[in-house]
Amino acid sequence: MATLSQIEANRRNARLSTGPRTPEGKAASSMNAFKTGIDAESSVIPGEDAAALAALTERFYHDCQPQTAIESLLVDNIIRAAWRLRRFDRIDAEILIYVMEDTHYPSPNAPIGMAFHQSSTTQSRLQRRINDTSRLQREAIMDLQRLQAARPQPQPQPPARQPVESQSPASPIGFDPQTHVPPSPEPPRPLAPGIRPPAPTPRPPAPETSVLL
Repeated sequence: MATLSQIEANRRNARLSTGPRTPEGKAASSMNAFKTGIDAESSVIPGEDAAALAALTERFYHDCQPQTAIESLLVDNIIRAAWRLRRFDRIDAEILIYVMEDTHYPSPNAPIGMAFHQSSTTQSRLQRRINDTSRLQREAIMDLQRLQAARPQPQPQPPARQPVESQSPASPIGFDPQTHVPPSPEPPRPLAPGIRPPAPTPRPPAPETSVLL
């Protein structure tokens, strides 16, 4: 168990720490913000720039926007393939330079052609590596595109239902079905003096029925 003096010493050392200072250390530290499996220490060889790998990783993650662990794994494979293809371009150039400088009888007219002739077997092996890496990169890109295309799309939300008012439907202007009262019949008008009301119309007599004895 740490003593109080050791704890205080650790705190003082933490205050004095300024983080990584070398370009390689800063590049490796900047990649910690990404949830990526790219390791600068194992992916960068002497003569390569760790900051360039960190910038490449940042661009791919910004463009691809992986949302799951599988998508992040595929993006990492794309980054590794892109980084190795850069390395293979450098190796291809250095093979020619090495053969050109190592030969005892350089040709003044076609030094690059002679270097290619001397290193054709090695370059064939390198080309196979380039082809395999390019194929793996294309497959990773296609797998990533399929996964992203299969992402569930957000469903549109139905519009909010408006509260139903308890009022009766609108009635025509000047008419209220709840308060309308039918008009009462008008009273008979009084007759002028000396005028008798008309006699009621007599009903016709009922027809006589004969009784058979």
